[in-house]
Amino acid sequence: MNDMNAILAKIEEDAKAVAAKTIETAEENREKIIADYAQKEVQQRAEILKETENQISAVHLRSASQSGIEERNENLKTRRMAMDAAFEKAMELMCSLSPEKKVAFYTQMAVDSVQGEAELILNASEKAEIGEAVIAIVNKSFAAKGVENKLTLSSTVGAFRGGMKLKQGNIETNCTFEVLMSRAKDELEPDVARALFN
Repeated sequence: MNDMNAILAKIEEDAKAVAAKTIETAEENREKIIADYAQKEVQQRAEILKETENQISAVHLRSASQSGIEERNENLKTRRMAMDAAFEKAMELMCSLSPEKKVAFYTQMAVDSVQGEAELILNASEKAEIGEAVIAIVNKSFAAKGVENKLTLSSTVGAFRGGMKLKQGNIETNCTFEVLMSRAKDELEPDVARALFN
């Protein structure tokens, strides 16, 4: 029986030693796991902080870029308004030419453009003010050159600010101030921009 008690005591002693070793190992593992998680937490916090800083930096860059785009667009809008105002002023000056200057201008355009028979279309005020004078001078010029061209005043009234249209059969030549200004605008815009902004 003593042998049995000795065996049982030995088993119990070994079991206690294994349990103590297991508890010690578990404690070491627990400490290691806690240390690993603490280190991972520090790394994750650093990564999150860095990512947040990157996102904030990106937002600032986008904001600055957007602000720059908006400022540039506002500058372009202001420049466009100034250019449009300059061309509108030019249009007003053309429309306010004296009747004598309009007669000379329209006569020259008609003489250069008419071949055969044509109708002169003017806006209502210019038709009443200078229409007959332009017709008379143009036809007189044709007669002096011995050309069989003929210009008549159209019963149609144009809905344009100034200038004229010449209708020759099915062909209509548009020499209104609006069209002339539009053509000149493409060519003159760089010069006008230099004059306004340099």
